[in-house]
Amino acid sequence: DVVFRTSTSIPAQKAESIFRSAVKSAAPDAAISNFAPMQKLVDSADTLTRYMTDFLLAMAAIGIFIVAICTWAESSGEVRRREHEIGIRLAVGADPAQLIRLMLRRHALPTLAAAILGALAAWWFSHLINFLFHGFEPGACIFILGALTIQAYVLLISVLALRHGVSQNPCDLIARDS
Repeated sequence: DVVFRTSTSIPAQKAESIFRSAVKSAAPDAAISNFAPMQKLVDSADTLTRYMTDFLLAMAAIGIFIVAICTWAESSGEVRRREHEIGIRLAVGADPAQLIRLMLRRHALPTLAAAILGALAAWWFSHLINFLFHGFEPGACIFILGALTIQAYVLLISVLALRHGVSQNPCDLIARDS
């Protein structure tokens, strides 16, 4: 790469012509692939950075969507596996909210562990992003907030799926297992 400065009074086409003739006289076989003013190159790099940021945000959104689908499937599967037990508990007067809390405990610890490991991986990945996109340095609070947000999100999706399961008629739940 060659960068050279010219007076602002010299147009870009004239500067390119001078540069090409100087390169041809010094190295006739050299190829000049791109010639652009510095501001255009900086703008191009900014555009690439924005596109890459948008791409990474889209990947994160897709990942969160997949988390929601998997969480819903896991919670619905939990209700399906325990239909008979849930039906009996509801029939003898158990509080549906208590059943939901009981089943959420099973989800809470693995979800928290996954969120913490994800935050640590994101922290490591942010160093790579900082290297690629100079000046991007998120604080630790971003990763803690992200882990807590994912934890809350997964628990919310679990509650919705479990609430749907325990809202069914206890007799129907007991009869399905037989």
